[in-house]
Amino acid sequence: MKTLTELMLQPPVMTSGDVARVLTKQTKRPVSRRSVQSWLTLPDNPSYRPVPKWALLILAAYRCKH
Repeated sequence: MKTLTELMLQPPVMTSGDVARVLTKQTKRPVSRRSVQSWLTLPDNPSYRPVPKWALLILAAYRCKH
């Protein structure tokens, strides 16, 4: 499975805001840009959070279609 960064860098490149909008639309649950940023930061950063598997699956499926 691709990482969040790999999925975001596929053309066309997506910002953290783009990812948040796609996940919010697909799940019908709020996903903030800050949440996406916390998934992208380095693990030694206090605001780091691991990327949920569901987010990667949804984003990968979206990228296959668009």
